[in-house]
Amino acid sequence: MKIFELTAPESIFFHAEKGDKFILLQKFCQLMAERGIVDDETAFFTIVKEREATMTTGIGYGIAIPHGRYEHVEKLHFFMIRLAEPLDFDSLDGQPVQLVFLLAVPLSQAQKYGRILQALSGFLVRPENRKRLLEAGDEQQIYQILKEIDNDI
Repeated sequence: MKIFELTAPESIFFHAEKGDKFILLQKFCQLMAERGIVDDETAFFTIVKEREATMTTGIGYGIAIPHGRYEHVEKLHFFMIRLAEPLDFDSLDGQPVQLVFLLAVPLSQAQKYGRILQALSGFLVRPENRKRLLEAGDEQQIYQILKEIDNDI
């Protein structure tokens, strides 16, 4: 299975609202619940928020990969959110983020989860890939870029 198979153009968002990282995460946890990816928005948001409180998921380079392992996720899925304005995410490098990848992970898929984080971060650490994601004109273009992540998970 490839990374792009864990998302879809409908799971890629351009977000222009202002707020803090927890408002952003709550909104997209709610959307995951509305789409049936998780069964309980509040429970999933609590898991994501607790993970974020343990250690930031702002990995640097303007990227955050918040995630939650949750028993009521049927299949691994992620949303990609491109922010119109950089957002403080308490990143490791102190820089705000503009690309957010929110992962919903079944408890049973811990190994895949690690490989996904590795593949995403390996792809996103390259400046040319981040630039292309930030300059893409629509969700379909971003999805095509994500298809280039060749790692099997």
